[in-house]
Amino acid sequence: MTEIPRELAQDSRQTLRLLERVTLGDEAWATVERCLDELEQALERGEADAVDAVIGELELFGVHRVATRIDIGVVNPPPPTVREHLNRIVHDLDSRLGSDDD
Repeated sequence: MTEIPRELAQDSRQTLRLLERVTLGDEAWATVERCLDELEQALERGEADAVDAVIGELELFGVHRVATRIDIGVVNPPPPTVREHLNRIVHDLDSRLGSDDD
């Protein structure tokens, strides 16, 4: 496991935990899943700049959701595949951080 800065790992974990509570349309969830694929690969390579960029993209979904909630129609919580992906990455970040961070 290639290391990334601790602060970036903490921020990433927090963003992913927040995504677990977001409701989005199907197309947006598909985009989130693609971002999670990119994030997982960047973490494996230890590319902090790439991790930071993807987390920045994922953070926008919370803002976008609030700004356009009325206009986007049907929204859903994360589908099972996204939830599983989020959990897998959070678990990886938890192991990088140790058990002292919550």
